[in-house]
Amino acid sequence: MSDRIQVNAICRWTLLALLLSGWSGCDNAKDKPAPTNESSVSTLKAAKAALKSKEFAEAERLANEIGKDDKDWSASRFVAGEAATRLDRPFEAVDYYLAVKQDGSEDAYNALFYAADVYRHSGYLSPAMNLFQQVERSVPGNAAVHERLMTLYAFSGQRWRSVPHRFFLVRTGVSKLNELAELADLERPISYGDFLDKCQQVSPDDVLVKMAVAFHYRNEGFPDKAIPLLREIIAEDRSLVAAQASLGELILDSSTEEFLNWHAQLPPDADLHPDVWFVRGQWARRHDDLKTATRCYWQALQLDPSHRRATYQMGQALTALGETEAAAPFNERAQILIQMTQLADRVITSKGQDEAALQEMANLMVQTGRIWEACAWALYARQHNPNVEWPSQIFENWQPLLNEMLPLTHPDKNLAMQVDYSAFPTFEKLASRIQGNSPAATNVVNAARTIRFEEKQAGIDFVYFNGHDPETPGLRQFEQTGGGVGVLDYDVDGTPDVFLPQGSEWETGSKLPTPSGKLVDSLYRNQSGENGFVNVTPQAKISETGFGQGCSVGDFNNDGFPDLYVANVGRNALLINNGDGTFSESEFDTGDVLDDWTTSCLIMDLNSDGLP
Repeated sequence: MSDRIQVNAICRWTLLALLLSGWSGCDNAKDKPAPTNESSVSTLKAAKAALKSKEFAEAERLANEIGKDDKDWSASRFVAGEAATRLDRPFEAVDYYLAVKQDGSEDAYNALFYAADVYRHSGYLSPAMNLFQQVERSVPGNAAVHERLMTLYAFSGQRWRSVPHRFFLVRTGVSKLNELAELADLERPISYGDFLDKCQQVSPDDVLVKMAVAFHYRNEGFPDKAIPLLREIIAEDRSLVAAQASLGELILDSSTEEFLNWHAQLPPDADLHPDVWFVRGQWARRHDDLKTATRCYWQALQLDPSHRRATYQMGQALTALGETEAAAPFNERAQILIQMTQLADRVITSKGQDEAALQEMANLMVQTGRIWEACAWALYARQHNPNVEWPSQIFENWQPLLNEMLPLTHPDKNLAMQVDYSAFPTFEKLASRIQGNSPAATNVVNAARTIRFEEKQAGIDFVYFNGHDPETPGLRQFEQTGGGVGVLDYDVDGTPDVFLPQGSEWETGSKLPTPSGKLVDSLYRNQSGENGFVNVTPQAKISETGFGQGCSVGDFNNDGFPDLYVANVGRNALLINNGDGTFSESEFDTGDVLDDWTTSCLIMDLNSDGLP
């Protein structure tokens, strides 16, 4: 069991010691305790000794010799429950724990906690959740309970519901490294491991197990498996808003009717979930309604000021509306949140040994108004390396602000509180308008379906490598963009050729790609008509190995031969067409720096001087 289940757990923030009640230790039982006889005392002592000696069957037998009317009955149930757990008989263990009288005593709460933990370890998530919630209602200030609830919510894909429990652990100064990293990047994929297989095996119909499986499918890139399972979950319990939001995002590109039907059945408290507002914003953008999208992103950020994707999309929508000044803080914040994602990788990979990453994370927390977390990161660093000096400055500057009224994000740094887009159109108005026009929209879609494309074996054999690390579940942000394509007539023979930027390896935790040199951009020459394409990368002397994100075609030096500019994570590349079927990488200073991230680019003549 966790060391967090201790009476009056120590609070490391002295100003908030009042927040920790721990286990109350009070005994509200009205009945007088039953008398204890010497026989039961010796029997209980022998049972505990057998348990300590790992003689679990004997410990259980001895514990069961103590009668229900004996004062040591409750203590005997704990011994029997532990013995049955070690003998891999979880249901009997739960029965032992639940046999303890629920009289409001410390034993009563402990019994519920241990029964819940047996369910959790055994893969029965919903019964565990129910019991932990029952304990929390009775003893709201115990860190162990908050840790268990946080874990169950996160494991089942309900990350937003895990936040209050994560925040409690931060406030009480007992957060572990992985918990701090997960709160720093709430969209960080959960590592399920073998435990998910165990849950599926023992409790396949448990709705929380189904949730975990559905989110695992989604994180691993299998929407065709996630969607039907999410529908099944919602049919069973439509109040599970995390499942609702996930399904909504996965069907964004489905028919208008399907999306609006999903939206119509949302429960009332869906408006309290930031991911639902994010999905609404994405749908509005797909219908070219930037103002409605902006309002939806704004409402998502009111709920979760650190929602990375909503922050990024908010900046993009405002920029598209021409409100560049209003967009700037959101664009800047989005970059900081991306940095936090990368730092979370670094601290986890280094197991907390990357001191620079810890300090940078704490500083970014301060910069974004997440004062509690800044102090928590500093506390972790100080505990694991007492000689470092920077935590002292964090404590000196910010610990005085810590009190029970300070939220996760300081109001002065909450971007959503600095603006007001309540005058922008509501999502309901957009949905009503689109629904009213749906017959026409359907006709357009049907007309578009008359256009047909046929796949041909054209000779282009290319697979983009996105840097995916099989040891890291889900997709990191840079893994989702692709590399783009450039169409050019590089040999000026009148037929279009194809250039494909390639990605590269990227180790988890590294700030930059870690190319091995094995993956290079590819050039395919058009052999005209039915002859298809042939890979001419070696002949063209192309050896560009950057983490490709896009490219642009243009005659950079006006020699009549198209050149290539490749957008990379890191330094970009300018490939000059030599006019003889080969390219040379230019030493031209592109102006970018080593850790810049360019996702797209364009070659154009801005001042009409004939030079791009």
